[in-house]
Amino acid sequence: MSKHQGTAKMTRPVQRILLVDDDEMVRNTTKEILKYLGYEVTVACGGEEAIEIYKNKKNQIDLLIIDLIMPKMNGVTCFESLKKLDPKVPVIISSGISEISKKESILQMGVAAFIQKPFTIDVLQSTLSSL
Repeated sequence: MSKHQGTAKMTRPVQRILLVDDDEMVRNTTKEILKYLGYEVTVACGGEEAIEIYKNKKNQIDLLIIDLIMPKMNGVTCFESLKKLDPKVPVIISSGISEISKKESILQMGVAAFIQKPFTIDVLQSTLSSL
C-alpha cells in the first residue's frame, strides 16, 4: 500500500477532517480509524454533500479525504469545486485504482496526497503527518 505526495502543503497541523466516501462501510471504518488517531471527523456520503458541508463549516475543516469514484459527483469534480471555494483547501484523494498514470494526473491537479485503498492505519497516519 503506497501513498504519493502532491504539491499542496498544510500550514498548520491537521485536526479536523471532512471524510467523503459513498461506501458506508469504508466511510464508517475510516471515520473510526481517524477518531482513534485523535482527529475530529465529519462525514459526507458524496461530493455534493461535501461541498455544502464545506461551505457551512469552512473554518472548522482542516483537510478533506475524498474518494475518487463516487456516483453523481466523482472525487475530481468535488476537488475542483472545492478549489473554486478555497484555492488552498488541502485534499487527499483516496482510491482503489492501481493505474499509475491516473494517480500522477490526480497529483498534478494540486491535491495534497493520494492514498491507495485499502490502506493501513500506519499509511493513513503517515500520510496525514506528512502534510
